[in-house]
Amino acid sequence: MNRLDDIEEGKFYELLIPAEQVHRTYIYIDFPEPVEDGGYFYSIDIGSYVKARQ
Repeated sequence: MNRLDDIEEGKFYELLIPAEQVHRTYIYIDFPEPVEDGGYFYSIDIGSYVKARQ
C-alpha cells in the first residue's frame, strides 16, 4: 500500500473480481481530510461502473 510520502503519479492497482461478485462490489478510497462531498472517503460502485462501460 502507499505511504503518505509516496508520489501517486503513474501508479495504478489491478483488481481481479469474479464476474458473479462484480455487481455487489464497492471500492472505498480513504483520505486524511474531507473530500469534495464533505466526507472522508469516496466510494465506487463497481457494478454501476461495469454496466456503464458495456
